[in-house]
Amino acid sequence: MKPIKLFFIFVLAVSSTLCFAYTADEEEAELKSAIFTPIVVHFSKENGANSSISERLSAAIIKIEVDNKTQFTRDNIVKLIKNGAFSDIANDEQSVKCMDRIKKAGDVDDPTADFVIRHSDVWSLKMATCRAYAKLVLIAYEFSYLININKNLDLTSYPFKDARIISTKKPYDHSIVLVEGRSGAMFAIDPWAKKLIRLDLLDPAFVKLSAMKDSNISNDDNKTLNAIYSKPYYDAYYVAADTEWEVDHANSDRIVTLVFECNAHMRDFYNTLQKSFPLWTVGYPKLFPGCVLK
Repeated sequence: MKPIKLFFIFVLAVSSTLCFAYTADEEEAELKSAIFTPIVVHFSKENGANSSISERLSAAIIKIEVDNKTQFTRDNIVKLIKNGAFSDIANDEQSVKCMDRIKKAGDVDDPTADFVIRHSDVWSLKMATCRAYAKLVLIAYEFSYLININKNLDLTSYPFKDARIISTKKPYDHSIVLVEGRSGAMFAIDPWAKKLIRLDLLDPAFVKLSAMKDSNISNDDNKTLNAIYSKPYYDAYYVAADTEWEVDHANSDRIVTLVFECNAHMRDFYNTLQKSFPLWTVGYPKLFPGCVLK
């Protein structure tokens, strides 16, 4: 956990007098209303969003598998891609232009400005890769944490202990966010696949974030995570039955640092995001008393 977040926790721990208790169902409802649904709605077709190339490719792969009633391997899919089976998706002019704009959007020396510009474009263009989705989920989680403790002035008022981005190891390519609730429940959030899953219901022994000693995820937990994507078939390009996952501490810590430091770029990003998050009723300045920005 980054030092700046530890400072917030220390200050509040000194003044904390209340004690909140939550059930797993209440935690799931909170994740859905505060984080998952606002992101899914923002990136929905009904809201004028365009599916990313990866979302469309995954859907096309699964359609072929369903039509053929066959689970393809990643090698099968790679061959199809090389033979031009999905060229209409890969070469879609609008999608390519949007992704190029996002990639080139930052290109500035200030790393915070670079991050905000890129992800502001993701938000405004309403087209996100799984990695961008995961970062947006964690940003929403950390801002929701700040808002919650600002309202209640108590650490235990936030129903969750921790959240981390996890990513697949090569050759697979996917990222989601794991959240540990104070009840002991474990959740997986994946707006890319429109999934909010109680992992401890799939496997009561699923290792909690607070018990993970390093970035490695156990074989049993890999199987549980992979099973989320098994129906009707694995798309097998992004996730398959043998996919291995790991905790992405680098990107997770970077986002914690960005959110918990009072910064003009993050203020502007917060103000942009706030319009889509109904529970964000606290203005940015109130999250950082004493911090004055121009």
